[in-house]
Amino acid sequence: MFIKVMNSMVEDKKSILAGYKEIVGSLGDTTELDQEERKLVSEAEVVLGLIEKLVAVNASRALNQDDYSQRYTELVQHYESIQLKLAGVAEHKQDVLAKQRGIKDMIKLIVSSNLISEFDETLWNAMVDRLEIGSDGSCFVMKDGSWVRV
Repeated sequence: MFIKVMNSMVEDKKSILAGYKEIVGSLGDTTELDQEERKLVSEAEVVLGLIEKLVAVNASRALNQDDYSQRYTELVQHYESIQLKLAGVAEHKQDVLAKQRGIKDMIKLIVSSNLISEFDETLWNAMVDRLEIGSDGSCFVMKDGSWVRV
């Protein structure tokens, strides 16, 4: 089955590569994620500055400690929520870039591949995520997320 699937991909290189290049193009633009990351970093810096200023004022003046404690807690919680959002954006960006690299690797393999007549473990490991076997047939799930039903 694998040999048949790989050979059909090699024979249809042109259309498969066109599809992959389109996917890479749409995945590769991390501009919005970069902008969100910069916005969150800037916001975190502002909140951190407010925390530092509040601590400095508390150290130099007698403030109501209940008010100080409440404001300090609010600012720290806000800062931590920004950091969580920032971590989420960074993780999403890494996922996008990893998918892009994976598809680029698949493109290189398809471009350099010729028809095969026997099982190639290296090609299998590079191209196939898993093989799903069901009552209605089998399906190769490729590393790029596409499915090839056999």
